[in-house]
Amino acid sequence: MSMVHLPPLVTSLGTFHHDTASHLLRSRDAGVPVALVHPGLIFGEDQTGVDTVIGPKGVTKLDAKARQTDGLWSAIAAVGALTTGTPNDLLSLSRSLRQASTSRTTSYLLGLCTKAHQVVTGLRLISEASVTVLGCGGIGSLLAMQLAGAGVGHLRLVDGDRVEESNLNRQLFYTLRDVGRLKIEVLQEALVARFPDLRISTSPTYVHQDDYTEALGYSSFVAVTADDPVGLSVDVAAALSRTETKVVAAGYRFSLGVVSLIDGDRARESRDVGLTWGLLSGSVVPSFGPQNGQIASVLASVILLSAAGLQEIGTTREWMTNGDPSDFMGGF
Repeated sequence: MSMVHLPPLVTSLGTFHHDTASHLLRSRDAGVPVALVHPGLIFGEDQTGVDTVIGPKGVTKLDAKARQTDGLWSAIAAVGALTTGTPNDLLSLSRSLRQASTSRTTSYLLGLCTKAHQVVTGLRLISEASVTVLGCGGIGSLLAMQLAGAGVGHLRLVDGDRVEESNLNRQLFYTLRDVGRLKIEVLQEALVARFPDLRISTSPTYVHQDDYTEALGYSSFVAVTADDPVGLSVDVAAALSRTETKVVAAGYRFSLGVVSLIDGDRARESRDVGLTWGLLSGSVVPSFGPQNGQIASVLASVILLSAAGLQEIGTTREWMTNGDPSDFMGGF
């Protein structure tokens, strides 16, 4: 099957005009935007004249006759590649698609929603969100970059740790020249180099129980990716239980990846019940680069979709990071 661009096939169909520059579908009589064709739509045609339309919701086939009627639009809608809404919302999304800094996130959200106002609102909420990343190591540094790339407006980086050579197998924004420097300083430089409009605040310290609320309680989300001390996420959630801040923790136990929304009230009840943990002398904690990438990506997706108002953060998610990809997907 040879892949072709959609525009030559649809610009003269039915009562609509597909404006290929803006991705908008306009009424022919008034030129008013009535829908937006997903810019990632894939269209294929084989030698027998059977077409295949691939969109966010799957695959639809149609014959050559249907292609010359409004049946094509039905097929495009069936695969979730047609977004409807008010002219203002559709024009707003069209502008977002043409803007380099927002185009890819807009396209992604369009694959989740067929109502323009949901995507417009989601983009706004993401840009207004503030996320504190507590721990900027293998998971936290990747998380910060992914959140910034998706359009989060304000990041706060909290970590008193310095770059070590053993970090470099998984902490991709640090180099040998950075060994000995504060992680948050190097990470801030890397973020600003890519996203100059991002608002970043930093705290080069380890937070303590007596200042959790003051240090962390002004963010939409606190992402706890630090692994020391054990139980940090529970303590943070307990301290912030009377605020609107959502506390999400991520980490691993050997090959097991874990992402959890920490319930503040339950954390307050359980914080005094626990064990005393220790490590062997000369302990080397397993920390595999791909594993950190998986966990950071899951955590970023959970935070972003929650910030956009498109998905509630569920209960604890666990999966074997060295397993088959189908096992990973099945866990969600």
